[in-house]
Amino acid sequence: MDEDDTQSDETSRSDPSRHVPEGIRIFPNVWPGKPLAVQPGDVTQFVPMGFCSGGPMVMRPWDTLESAVSAGGYYGAQAHGFHPLLGAPLTEPSGGVLYFDSGSDPGAVMGALGLMHLRASENEYAVFVSEARDPRSEGFLTHCRLIPLGVLGHFFGANLDSVEGGCAPQPMTMGEFMRGFIRLHEERYGTGMCPDLYGAMGGDGDWAKECLCFGFMMENEYHGVCRIWTRAWLVTK
Repeated sequence: MDEDDTQSDETSRSDPSRHVPEGIRIFPNVWPGKPLAVQPGDVTQFVPMGFCSGGPMVMRPWDTLESAVSAGGYYGAQAHGFHPLLGAPLTEPSGGVLYFDSGSDPGAVMGALGLMHLRASENEYAVFVSEARDPRSEGFLTHCRLIPLGVLGHFFGANLDSVEGGCAPQPMTMGEFMRGFIRLHEERYGTGMCPDLYGAMGGDGDWAKECLCFGFMMENEYHGVCRIWTRAWLVTK
């Protein structure tokens, strides 16, 4: 790859709009203005499950988002767990993570997201986009976190006036965003084995090849915080 190709690739990577439906307003992963204890665009931090009341949490250097919320006396906060039974939310009827294949019936997918209480008609939300540099270790290719606007100040202390058009609604609802995100990436990578994904999960492009798939997380049902991301799964001969 020559220098021009390298610069073109870096430019492409730096344009998060190519990963979301056209017209969606993307919010900065590092919030402008005053420094925030936790960045809402930091996909390594998770908003706890349940009803969390009060103002922005106080973060100490050794805290996680979950521990800071719990230590602050937020009623009903529960950190996400990975045990398939014990990790279920105690104060919410649904939530958790759903993995599904590319090429799945759109109606079936949206029905499943509805069972997880996606706010399909919500259009006042922020979108944060992250692109993995090492999909195998990070667990995703492209990751979108959707946070209702009111939650940004409530949890993170983010001032919407610091972002141009920060208080404006999105041009599509959360439901339309989910459909558009899935369709966009299926058009990009297809629904079968894709050479552009070979090696993403350690495949050799011969005996083991990758296909596109997706993940969805209802991060906090009460406040409507959710995520969707692209993944690759490994097909072996």
